[in-house]
Amino acid sequence: MMDNEMFSIVLDTLKKIEREKLSLETRLEMDEKGDFPEELIRFMLGPDIGLHLIFIPAEYGGLGASALQIAQISEEMAKIDMAIATSFLAICLGMDPIRVGGTEEQREKYIR
Repeated sequence: MMDNEMFSIVLDTLKKIEREKLSLETRLEMDEKGDFPEELIRFMLGPDIGLHLIFIPAEYGGLGASALQIAQISEEMAKIDMAIATSFLAICLGMDPIRVGGTEEQREKYIR
């Protein structure tokens, strides 16, 4: 399970992203145009933020967030933008079959 300090950092990072990159005006404009914030998602998955690491167990180099922590983080994401929250949950859904039912070799290849 991710420790409380790291959990707070993740939540603070989400709030910072909202302030700096996803103002209400920006979100309304994206909704009106039907745009998806692909560049922002790539930034959030990139080396500077690495938000997807919450889904990866610590033994594979991730943050190893618990199911409750993932739910709380997802809830915070959804408050900002539902498309972003859905995108991140899709990562978790795609990873779970490998994490739970994959061989050690598959976990090393696809999760690490």
